[in-house]
Amino acid sequence: MTKGKRRDWILDIRPAVDFMGIDKAIAQIGEKEILDHMDKKKVLERMKVEDIFANLTPAKRQELKRLLEASE
Repeated sequence: MTKGKRRDWILDIRPAVDFMGIDKAIAQIGEKEILDHMDKKKVLERMKVEDIFANLTPAKRQELKRLLEASE
């Protein structure tokens, strides 16, 4: 038996997401599982600071303010 180059197999789920919709796809996979596997640094780099700040609760904003002041 000969050995050839191993090729990594990639499953393209885009057609399934197009068919189901992103919300149902996320619900089926599990939001927590998706977030656990995401590269958070890359996500944050792509987001605008204003968007991040606008989506924080008042308590999280206070916590962020405290952390920023402590790091100065």
